Amino acid sequence: MATQKNYRKQDLLGPKSYPAIVEQIVEKIKNAQAQTLAGTTLLKEVYATLNESITPMMDIKPFVTKAEAIAGDDATLADVVAFCKKSVTTGDLNFIINLCKEEHYTNMNRLNHPDPKSTVKEIEGAFDEPSSVIEKGIKAGLFDKLDSKLLNKIKVDLDVVKSNLNESVKAKFNGSMIRYSPIGIRYEDVANNKTILLLEQNSLSYDRATREFSPLNESVEIAESHRKLMSSVVSCGYNPEDETFRLNEGWDFEMILDSDGQPMLKGLNEGEFKEIPKEKVKSFFIESIAAYKTDPTLVDGKLNENQLLNAADQFIMLMENYDKLIKFDNLETIRNLNEGSYILLDKESVYDTSCPRILGSSVGNKDFATYSEMMESCQQILKGNISDLFESQLINETTLINDRNNKIVSLNESQKELNSNITKLRELKTIAEENSPAMDKLLKQEVLLDTMLNENINDLNFYKNEFKLYQ
Repeated sequence: MATQKNYRKQDLLGPKSYPAIVEQIVEKIKNAQAQTLAGTTLLKEVYATLNESITPMMDIKPFVTKAEAIAGDDATLADVVAFCKKSVTTGDLNFIINLCKEEHYTNMNRLNHPDPKSTVKEIEGAFDEPSSVIEKGIKAGLFDKLDSKLLNKIKVDLDVVKSNLNESVKAKFNGSMIRYSPIGIRYEDVANNKTILLLEQNSLSYDRATREFSPLNESVEIAESHRKLMSSVVSCGYNPEDETFRLNEGWDFEMILDSDGQPMLKGLNEGEFKEIPKEKVKSFFIESIAAYKTDPTLVDGKLNENQLLNAADQFIMLMENYDKLIKFDNLETIRNLNEGSYILLDKESVYDTSCPRILGSSVGNKDFATYSEMMESCQQILKGNISDLFESQLINETTLINDRNNKIVSLNESQKELNSNITKLRELKTIAEENSPAMDKLLKQEVLLDTMLNENINDLNFYKNEFKLYQ
């Protein structure tokens, strides 16, 4: 009777899969015999780490960096480094999506999440599928909850998300709420060595050295060409739902710029927008205004030629400069479409580095001491709840606050006990003989207790008055 073969994940998913590559690297490190003591120590350390790690590939990175520094004196170590580097370049989509999961775990750990694995519990089985299934899952948005920049790069490669204007990463949630990358233009303030970002409703300063955004509070002279283009962006208004701009004022037709910057025309009684050549847009406006002069009933209300001409100029300006627009994918706008209110966030700082801050909003910008306070402000601005977007931050914040409160309780109890012990000791001093061994012992104990009390008072003062959740 033939025995049935037991297949492992590595066997089922193939040699380019995540479990196979991790196993190959671990085996290579395990069996390597370094030529130097430093190399031997390094290999032992990383092998022990990998056996306990839930992010083995993330732990390989610092090993490679350290190993490269001494690989010149250790040929075996150099061979291991080369093997690791080559292995990570051969991985398939199963390998890459598991790297995204490791990145997600790392980000959760940085936020002190109590159980990073629980955040992917619902889709845990999806990481053990072959590349073809992984690709379908990525396109279906199965892995979108992962806090992973690598995942966005994969989407670009798979044409799920494109980096140009017409393919924004956006999501509608909570009914009328929408998240999207804001659009605008960049202006280089050469005189002051600053990069200015001009958005539809905000102006930001970008520090190239620190890669930080900040609200533009000071007065900056913006070039005429940039001011005119931004005036057109504001006039035509960006619709994040279909990524279009629309012609303003009371024409007897509708005209938009679609997500490719192509003008589209629809008559009032027509069902669909139809493409109109860019070179014909200007003459179409002129002919329309001439027709309105002949028959004023074609427009709603009193004919205002200047307003129509201005709207036409704004639309043409935007159409002709559409390729200059930038989608700022490192920023995020959250807008309530029903209320017209919005907030603007720096994605990296607010999601990744625990900085509760609103860069801009319908009522201005503000920094917050906690995410809880930020959520209260967002609720007031947006007239809706977005706390689901910051679940991990809020969980971590609650944990930190509880730890602080528990620490204060513990320090208060310690202080009471120390004060009680000091009182008892001083009572014993009144009955001890001067210069006796008993008195010497009591004096030493008193110094120790006073030191412990001062340290306790300092710690208590810190947790009560100086403790900050975020630096």
